[in-house]
Amino acid sequence: MTAFSQDGLAKPRASFLYLELIIIFVLLPVSLSLSLPIYVKLGAVLLAVSYVLIVVAKTAMHAYGTAVLSNGLDEPSTESLFSRPFRKGGVSFPFMVLKRVLVLFSVFALISTLFVAIYLPSKLFIVVSQAPMMWIAIIFVYVLLSVLPQEGLYRVFFFRRYRSLFFGEQHVNKTKRLFAKENVIFVTVNALLFSLAHLFFFNIIVLLLTFCGGVLFASTYLQSYKYRSAYLIICIEHACYGLWLFTVGLGEMLAFPMPSD
Repeated sequence: MTAFSQDGLAKPRASFLYLELIIIFVLLPVSLSLSLPIYVKLGAVLLAVSYVLIVVAKTAMHAYGTAVLSNGLDEPSTESLFSRPFRKGGVSFPFMVLKRVLVLFSVFALISTLFVAIYLPSKLFIVVSQAPMMWIAIIFVYVLLSVLPQEGLYRVFFFRRYRSLFFGEQHVNKTKRLFAKENVIFVTVNALLFSLAHLFFFNIIVLLLTFCGGVLFASTYLQSYKYRSAYLIICIEHACYGLWLFTVGLGEMLAFPMPSD
């Protein structure tokens, strides 16, 4: 029988969760890198997406029902998969986490700009200068079709669904140390799986970059998941790095359309 956690998310047996994790986050990405018919790949993706949406819907409905029973129909304080309630008696936005995100991104932006300026000068800001309308269009497409679903699946869903496999019944950050053993294991596994999702690029640099990005995004989520704005923050962080690579002139390795130099 399926149990439910306090936040309303279903808690199947650990063996089932391990199997589910392997199918969705290992076998599916690997299959997309194989020479299979396109309809097989699309079918596998649609099946996985449908399954995840069903799980999200079922747990959201259970959370709402639990809230109604506890608090009445007028004020159901339900907690959805992509939000958490504001912290009572504390700051409702993790400004220190956002500050760390912006500082690290600024360093990355500076280093990547210098790299392109020195080694690939003809590509520096080529999209902005030669195809500004395409640049604007890609910003919206990338955020809506890549960043939002990826962070929803690889950070929010992954953490809420599988955190018991890494932290037991305890909530994360029990020790309030990012480098606690459980946190390090979680971040590493999450980053490896996020990198695996980009296997179909067949590019070792992409795999390394996405692993590093996975470490950053998972760490950010671990530090901010108790806040309602956690999903927003990791989406901002992900979008900043991805769009900056596109903007500075390195978008080709991530399959962004680029004007010829």
